[in-house]
Amino acid sequence: SMYLPGDPRLSPLHAQQSPHLKQHAEGLVKWFPWGAEAVRHAQAERCLIFLSIGYHTCHPARVMCDSVFSLHNVAKSLSNFVCIKVDSLEHPEIQKIYLKFLQYNHGISGMPICVICSPDLDPMCGWSYLENDNPKHLAQDPKKKGVYPTLSNMLETVFDNWIGKQRKTEEIA
Repeated sequence: SMYLPGDPRLSPLHAQQSPHLKQHAEGLVKWFPWGAEAVRHAQAERCLIFLSIGYHTCHPARVMCDSVFSLHNVAKSLSNFVCIKVDSLEHPEIQKIYLKFLQYNHGISGMPICVICSPDLDPMCGWSYLENDNPKHLAQDPKKKGVYPTLSNMLETVFDNWIGKQRKTEEIA
């Protein structure tokens, strides 16, 4: 079905019971709930997965929902990915897997968890909380400018590298 941002009736999260998932149903990003359908979609389209794991009362997850995922440039960057939202209270086993990845590879432990995965769910890179992409927000604290990457910068870099690797693979084949 056609997805119209902001219309929760058409969001794949609309029918979910989780308050965390419902919180994201009306946003600009097309989120899929955790499950085989979303993974099959990523595999069929050969798309990277943007996996976001959190829970409803997690303050940083709520801030990202309200001030990062609600930005048009972030939603546009995320449109290149299959975006999967996971409620860590419903799927603690998923949280555990990707939290271990962040701890081992990046020394990060905390919520929310954001991981970019291959279409087969192999984690490639990840982080916890990323700053708001709004330049006004970054300008309020000059120490942060240039120190913390923004979500859209991270997404564009990973997506461009993925497309480059796909082209090279196709040229070899």
